[in-house]
Amino acid sequence: MVLTLVALGCGDGSGAGQTTSAASGVRSAAPPATSARASAAPSASASASAHSSAQAPEPPAPNLVQEDARTALTWRPDTRAIVAARGDKVAILAVPGGRATPLADVGGPVEAVAVSPKGGRVAVVTKARVVKIYDGRSGALVAELPETIPDEEVNALVFSPDGELFAGSGYTSARVWNVERKQKICDVTEIHSFDLAFTPDQGSLVVTGVGAMGRYELPSCEKKAENSADTTGTFGSWVAPDGLHVAAAGGAGHDLQLFGGRDLHSIDTLAKSAGCTDHVAAGFSRDGKVLFGFGGTTWIRSFRIESKKTIGAYDIPRPEEVSFVVPFDDGERAIVVRNDKAEVVNVKDKSVAFSFGLEGATSLEISWDMSRLLGSTPDKAVIWDTATGKILEKLSLP
Repeated sequence: MVLTLVALGCGDGSGAGQTTSAASGVRSAAPPATSARASAAPSASASASAHSSAQAPEPPAPNLVQEDARTALTWRPDTRAIVAARGDKVAILAVPGGRATPLADVGGPVEAVAVSPKGGRVAVVTKARVVKIYDGRSGALVAELPETIPDEEVNALVFSPDGELFAGSGYTSARVWNVERKQKICDVTEIHSFDLAFTPDQGSLVVTGVGAMGRYELPSCEKKAENSADTTGTFGSWVAPDGLHVAAAGGAGHDLQLFGGRDLHSIDTLAKSAGCTDHVAAGFSRDGKVLFGFGGTTWIRSFRIESKKTIGAYDIPRPEEVSFVVPFDDGERAIVVRNDKAEVVNVKDKSVAFSFGLEGATSLEISWDMSRLLGSTPDKAVIWDTATGKILEKLSLP
């Protein structure tokens, strides 16, 4: 995940709202201009205030096309391939070696890509928000889904655990499809949909955005639970990939709050910010068992959700230099990015293991087995060994 520094009013409830990407994990807060990722009620421009606040930098999601690189990349869960998109071309690239399996008939410039938890399906979303599903290994077209992602831009994409269901959200609503039947199931339109997850039984979709949260039963999208956190409509909320928990920057952005995903009851406050310079953001590990908390670019905290025990706590030196942070799923390590340099830090031991150059990469994603790091540049994918920082290979993009 990537964290981006943002100037926001401290405690006045004004400022830009939560923005997200199609990647799972931590979502960022940033001034949206005319983006569908903007907050609901507040002004789209950062407020001028006597106090400024840094909302935790969240990494630019590699699987969502970034304005600077115009590429989208993501790992397949087995770490033996990546999905790479550039312009209107998408391919599955073998790792190692980069042998390309092109995806045919994409149908226009790509906005985002996503891979199912078992790697059997790849979703490709175009700028026109048309969704096509491909086989994650052969690259064959499986389905073009009826209707498009709601609203003008893509906020989040998610497959169900078995890959048979798919959901995507825009700004104000989310849509659910049955991939096998090539049918739309239902829409969630009641709350802003910045983050989504299916529950393990695939019977519900949990939706959250800027503090609002709801659980919707499938296939009807009937609301079964709701709650909200005091994010002042400015700070974020995030749902675990397994749909069993929600985190929010409650207390007007100062409290890292944890909620249950089924009835959305409040469980605990696990961390607090010190003031206006370290407002809270959060994220989850891919298995939903670890919660990450970030205080601006000032600190990192990680917790085991079941026990609520702290895994690690790291206060970041020279936080004003930090561009964003990417945590490892084990909660024990994180990558701290400072311009074109990165540091692998041990959050438990409060130490820097090593640093390395980013070769111009503007977004990063750690592989599911945590052994590799993927970086996106305008014309190539760079892969590093996470144990040493050594570049393993550079792959040409389609």
